[in-house]
Amino acid sequence: SAPANQAQGRAQGRAQGRAQGRAQARQRPPDPLGLAFSCWPAPEATPLGDVCREVVALYGLAPDAGRVVLELEAETPVLAHRDEVKETLVNLVENARNAGAALVRVRVDGPVLEVIDDGPGIPADQLPRIFEPRFSTTTSGSGLGLAIVKRLVEGWGAAIEVTSEVGRGTRAIIKFETAVDS
Repeated sequence: SAPANQAQGRAQGRAQGRAQGRAQARQRPPDPLGLAFSCWPAPEATPLGDVCREVVALYGLAPDAGRVVLELEAETPVLAHRDEVKETLVNLVENARNAGAALVRVRVDGPVLEVIDDGPGIPADQLPRIFEPRFSTTTSGSGLGLAIVKRLVEGWGAAIEVTSEVGRGTRAIIKFETAVDS
């Protein structure tokens, strides 16, 4: 019958389309950042306040670090990897310092980490691209730092958002999943 033939033809077309899609996927080069972060263990309870204290204390030891201050509102364990949180925080603070910020505030309020600077800010037309690999707002940056930060943050099941105003500074906000005691 005609309807049965049409249904069979549509099914064959879908199967061919899926096969072509798989062939194209095999031809695409792998995402190197994705491959680098694909085999990590699940996030674990991480004391966000403690990690931030450690990083801010390190900046207190450096004579040329500018002012990096910690503001602890409320502390709660979050799902992440401790060393990766350190790496992320150092990267965000270094970006602020390299952009010329005189003051960098690291603020923890429960499962939310904010890095707020008084630097020159990021122009609105560049802001959507800051997480792209190899994109940098400076001539000295490799453009990989924020791409790596985004991958780490998303690997924990968290989210990162960056807002900025030229002449006023930049704010990076990471919203973590809260670790639940079992």
